[in-house]
Amino acid sequence: MGFTLDTGALIALERSKRRVWHFVELAHRDDLELRAPADVLAEFWRETSLPRPVRALIDHGIDWIDVTPVLAKRAGRALVDAGSGPSAVDALVATVAAAFGDTVLTSDPRDFARLAQHYRGLRVLAV
Repeated sequence: MGFTLDTGALIALERSKRRVWHFVELAHRDDLELRAPADVLAEFWRETSLPRPVRALIDHGIDWIDVTPVLAKRAGRALVDAGSGPSAVDALVATVAAAFGDTVLTSDPRDFARLAQHYRGLRVLAV
């Protein structure tokens, strides 16, 4: 159990949003995992100079999950159920969170509410 981050959560970290850093600190304190599908990093990464704590978290504090064909197919099925709105990366985040029993940290809880139609019990927190 832990937290699965979407791209918006990484942006919130970069912008030093207090709420998202609270969950990172909670994860460290309670020995919870922080993870994300590697696609989130591709969507976020712009080679800009990141604050040192964000760079350290990206390099050493997040378990980056490789997307396998099995995960991709599950995410695709979730997208069908969600209808318009969520992106493929959102669906991968939801799929990873569901696989690990995580709570999603996101800046767009509406898209994840749609994905929760497929992943019943998906927990989502807005950051």
